[in-house]
Amino acid sequence: LFFVMFSFISTYSWITFLNFNQANAEKKQIKGAFSRYVAPSIVDDMLTNPDKLKVGGERRDITCMFSDVRDFTSISEKLSPTQLASSLNRYMGEMTEIVFATNGTLDKYIGDAIVAFWGAPLDIGDHVTQAVDAGVKMIEALPAINDEFREKGLPEFKIGLGLNSGECNVGNMGSDKIFAYTALGDTMNLGARLESSCKYYGAQILISEYTHERLEKGKFVTRLIDHVRVKGKIQPVSVYEVLYSYHAFMIDREALAKFKIGYQLFVDAKFEEALTIFESLLELHPEDKSSNRLKESSQFWIANPPQEGEDHTITTRTDK
Repeated sequence: LFFVMFSFISTYSWITFLNFNQANAEKKQIKGAFSRYVAPSIVDDMLTNPDKLKVGGERRDITCMFSDVRDFTSISEKLSPTQLASSLNRYMGEMTEIVFATNGTLDKYIGDAIVAFWGAPLDIGDHVTQAVDAGVKMIEALPAINDEFREKGLPEFKIGLGLNSGECNVGNMGSDKIFAYTALGDTMNLGARLESSCKYYGAQILISEYTHERLEKGKFVTRLIDHVRVKGKIQPVSVYEVLYSYHAFMIDREALAKFKIGYQLFVDAKFEEALTIFESLLELHPEDKSSNRLKESSQFWIANPPQEGEDHTITTRTDK
């Protein structure tokens, strides 16, 4: 009887040890694969509940963000390699912390650009609002970073962010030797186009209609600035600017309300009335590129009235 009991206990202990070892190996694999991309709290959740995680490719509803430093080439030419690395590390370190603090996943760094997304590898609830919240926090963190740069005699950073929401293919992609956890699809492409459009519209945060319609109501202040047909897309998409604490139109809410009235007049083809509003706005806020663009568009359509079937509200972009 002793040997029977001994065999039973030994076998049970050995199986328990093997299971424990396997579980530890799986946790190490998860931690190694994702610790560079997501916040520590999300990694801990994966380790506690590995059944929530699907490491291979899958279709996920996410919100993506593309962020880029404006005129970075000219900035880099003014700095030594050490200064450039120090400035970029300071900026990217702060921005990445904000991504992690809002439950985002870091996709990659591309030079001075940051690509991130919310909603994978784990479901984080309202990923749309969390992603836009991250964008606003990034813009609002920038002045303090630039203060440091100014004190050191370094050029200031200006950034643009583009956000879009929808389905993407998400997973570990690459070769069997080198791979990265990333997202691919049309949703990501539109996010990148919005980021590159920031300079054209004079905005720092642009979001698509697909992101705007899913935002938590009342949490952010936005304004519709255009219906644009970006390169590679047939259907136009409505583009909104998200305002932040020190934005001129966030401070001057009367001007914001006036802009929205002017834009609706423009949409309704009441170009003379719209022109009057945008001219008055530019007297108060001459730096507002969206008001200036709509003023010039109103002037163009007054001189060249839209023909039948011509949609004056759509801007076609041919650049990336």
